[in-house]
Amino acid sequence: MGNCLNTTNDQSAVSDDDNDKHKVVVVGASFGGQGFVHGLLLEDGKVSQMTTTLAKEHVSVQLLDYRENIYISDALQYVWTNRISNKNSISHPMSKMLSSSLQGVTFKRGEKKGAVKAVNVENKSITLNDGKVLSYDSLILSPGVISDPQQIPGLSESG
Repeated sequence: MGNCLNTTNDQSAVSDDDNDKHKVVVVGASFGGQGFVHGLLLEDGKVSQMTTTLAKEHVSVQLLDYRENIYISDALQYVWTNRISNKNSISHPMSKMLSSSLQGVTFKRGEKKGAVKAVNVENKSITLNDGKVLSYDSLILSPGVISDPQQIPGLSESG
């Protein structure tokens, strides 16, 4: 199913050991998803006693993204028009992002572990491409956009 989300009636959500915590699943670890996690678990941009207690005792966050790297999309125009030789120069590994090291956050990346196959709104669960089912109390959908320059008439001809 690629990167799209489909609803399903699968009733087999897997619960975790954090049953007493509020379970948050964030789909998309680009600017929106990272911003949400930072807003939830950081105080003035830093880890504090309050945010550490929140993460330890009250909330668990599953941060998901099908990509291994984040690309600064505004800079992709320079790759498309051959002003930068490759997109690796504007990509950053998601594993090095602050959210991947915050207490209370489980960060899953890649086509199998981090990609969502289906969303079951009635059962409050999502199914990942690897078949694992995650339950949630709150679901944040922030998958971003996928730019496809080939779909823009005349772009490839403009040089």
